Amino acid sequence: MVQLPWTDDPDERRRTDALRRLFRHAPAVVSLALLDHRGRERLYVSRIGLNRIDSRTDRSADPAVVGARSARIWFGDVSYHRGSEPYLMVAISGNRASAGTVIAEVNLKLIWDVVSAIKVGKTGFAFVLDRPGRLIAHPDISLVPRGADEATSKPFQAIRDAISRAGVGFAKGPDEQGHEIAAAAAHIAGPDWTVVVEQSLSEASGLALWRTAELLLVGTIFSGLLAYALAHRMTGPIRLLEEETERIGVQAFDHRITIETGDKFQRLAESFNRMAADLALAQEHQERIASLKRFRAPQVADLVDGTGDDSVLEGRRTEVVPPPRQG
Repeated sequence: MVQLPWTDDPDERRRTDALRRLFRHAPAVVSLALLDHRGRERLYVSRIGLNRIDSRTDRSADPAVVGARSARIWFGDVSYHRGSEPYLMVAISGNRASAGTVIAEVNLKLIWDVVSAIKVGKTGFAFVLDRPGRLIAHPDISLVPRGADEATSKPFQAIRDAISRAGVGFAKGPDEQGHEIAAAAAHIAGPDWTVVVEQSLSEASGLALWRTAELLLVGTIFSGLLAYALAHRMTGPIRLLEEETERIGVQAFDHRITIETGDKFQRLAESFNRMAADLALAQEHQERIASLKRFRAPQVADLVDGTGDDSVLEGRRTEVVPPPRQG
């Protein structure tokens, strides 16, 4: 409704959209005013008042129009219709200057459905204050019509101010009845409201203890699972290394360990494999020397063992000539 450009002709389509579509799908909207790009009122429809069509009243100096044109969306102060239900004026301008501005009056009584559904333990509840500190939503809906009264809103303002002074979004102190409570607050940008959740201090402390115990239990379980996983990851490689050591003890040097963990266990396994290969070569060499000693002179076997050269065992053909005789 806010993005279409205006012309000088009456716009029946917008009136139909406002009455049959917007009011049906947004029950919180009580009235709607559509202004063209010059700030003239072209349509006003209301659930509780008389409708106006193409009145062309100049509202360009209206704070809602000025605020919406400068910030795209504007929120007014909360007002109490006939001294009872709280209302809020919201204005939105289009992306283009020719689209104009829409001003909606919203009944805040429907916020009660949201606020009353917020439960914190058995005693905790939430309430909402506007920028001056007036009560605009509370589970006890009978308090809301008196939200503009200082006597009604002052205890709730004291809770909000205590949280603000604490500077951490949380504070402890007495409520309007003198009971010790714990309270937390969150700021709502735009309308500049504050949502406060309070709970009796005794219940909040008990809940904190339960949460601490739950965190400790979860931490213990997680630590146990982590320790089990790490132990399982370590016992596998250690068992393989132990089996390889036993095989080396019985001179089974042909077996190799395969560990692909990318850590010290893998490097240790590679060292074991190299050691087994070296022991296999040494065993083969010793067997050859022992075989030589059985079939050849011990001096020959010692020569091969000392030099590591088997070429001395190869046969050679040579001509032997006796030395010439003297005289």
